[in-house]
Amino acid sequence: PPNTIVQNPESQQALLNMDFSVPVSVPFDTPVLNATPRDVEDQMREWHGQLVRLRFTGRGDLQRLEEQPGYAEVVLWDRRGGMRCLLPALGLSWIRDIRPYHADRRRSVYGVVDAHRGVLRLIGRTQKTQMGNQPTLYSW
Repeated sequence: PPNTIVQNPESQQALLNMDFSVPVSVPFDTPVLNATPRDVEDQMREWHGQLVRLRFTGRGDLQRLEEQPGYAEVVLWDRRGGMRCLLPALGLSWIRDIRPYHADRRRSVYGVVDAHRGVLRLIGRTQKTQMGNQPTLYSW
C-alpha cells in the first residue's frame, strides 16, 4: 500500500516534541512510512513530523553532540544515498554492533522526520503492537 501522510499538524508536532531518550509509545493508529535514506532526503519537507521505518544497509561514524548531551549523530545509508540521524543514548549499544562503512545486510530502524534540523530523529529498532487500542511501543 502507498505511504500515508498525517495531515494533522498537532499530531506531527506531538511526535517531534516527544522525549526520545526513553522508550517511546505512540498512538496505535499513527501511520508508519516505509522509506530508504534517499526517500527521506527527497521528501524531508513533506514528511516533517512523520513516523518512518528506515531501511538501510550501513552506517558512518558516530559523533557525540555537545549541544545535546545524551545524543549522537550518525549517517545511515544504502546504495542510493545516506541520511543524517539523531540517535539517543539508548540506541548506542545497538548501533555500535553495526560495523561502520560495511554494508553487510538490510536493517531497519524507526524515527521521526525533523525537517527543521534536516535529520531523522531515531526512536527505536523494534516495534511492539499491543492488544486493542493501546499505544505502539518503540524501543532499542
